[in-house]
Amino acid sequence: MARRFTTFDRYHASCLTSTQTNRRYLHSAQSGGYNFNYVPIKELGFQFDTIWDRLRRAKVPVGSYFSDLPSLAFWGARMGPILRPIEQYFDHCERGRLPNVTFLDPPYGPWWQADDHPHSDIRAGEWFLNRVYEAVTRSPAWPRTLLVITFDESGGFFDHVAPTVAPDTTPAHAQRGFRVPCLLVSPFARRSFVAHGVYDHASILRLVEWRFGLRPLAPRDAHA
Repeated sequence: MARRFTTFDRYHASCLTSTQTNRRYLHSAQSGGYNFNYVPIKELGFQFDTIWDRLRRAKVPVGSYFSDLPSLAFWGARMGPILRPIEQYFDHCERGRLPNVTFLDPPYGPWWQADDHPHSDIRAGEWFLNRVYEAVTRSPAWPRTLLVITFDESGGFFDHVAPTVAPDTTPAHAQRGFRVPCLLVSPFARRSFVAHGVYDHASILRLVEWRFGLRPLAPRDAHA
């Protein structure tokens, strides 16, 4: 896919820390003040806004497809109406019924473990991505689709490209993380192209906000 579409050589994790914090940036452009895998049990889910709240208020159809652990569950019961089992993703692709903005979680359970974390078999992750790719590229919706594939945080503790800082709701978390792979797969993407701009997970939010005329969630996506 990198050879056929667009990839990025300066796409960073949003924060120099672990998985769930970076996923919060992907959904909210902030971490709620936590820079570790905090579970919001007392709050009954995070209460700060997400891109999904904004899209729903704007009447934009959305959906989050998951195999075993939906990352949007950290925002509590209000996300329940947009959660879908992963089987529906493939069905909706085939029938051209994907929502306008769609999020996919990979399988995390030991029976699949297609999330590319240690000690998962990377062949499972490649198999899952290939299924996702083939389903959407064969969908009636493909001519107007943009598929972004990325990783929440890096797989190590060194990068020869120093991560930059960015505006943040929590200034102490302004330090971006190391680079992570990112692919832009779309009929609109430049072919065999490497983008050299600086991006992080909030850049995806900025794109969605631009497309649907939404105001930024936080300083991070406002300046992405």
